[in-house]
Amino acid sequence: MKNISLILVFISIFSCAQEIKKEGVENNSEVYTYNEIDEMAVLESCKNEVQKEAVKNCFSNYVNMRFTQIYNHKFSNTSKLTGVMKISYIIGKEGKLKEISGQGSQELLPLALEVMNEINQEIIYEPARRNSEKVDLKFAIPIRVN
Repeated sequence: MKNISLILVFISIFSCAQEIKKEGVENNSEVYTYNEIDEMAVLESCKNEVQKEAVKNCFSNYVNMRFTQIYNHKFSNTSKLTGVMKISYIIGKEGKLKEISGQGSQELLPLALEVMNEINQEIIYEPARRNSEKVDLKFAIPIRVN
């Protein structure tokens, strides 16, 4: 009886998982987190910021703003979904997003990933740096759709 209960618990955990497959090409280069880098990846509109934390906030605010603009333009008439998602990606040393993935509402995630791919096509980032070398940076931001 215990085994059956455990099996049911595992099945329910796996069926309720809300992570979506990664999009993009995986590579073997080392990926760093925000705390492991010396300089944050920079957008053109954030170049005036000097402090690493200020650059991160400017970056997050810009991506959230563009996400909202594109999402509302593309889906406001067709989708009445709301929710919060966590979008994770790697800012590559080439200046583009890769391995974009998300957690949250299964209904919203495909739309959110489509918007993130569109943002990726229009923006070129100056890559993060560690020891003066360009590196891949793992980054995640929460995104609210209302």
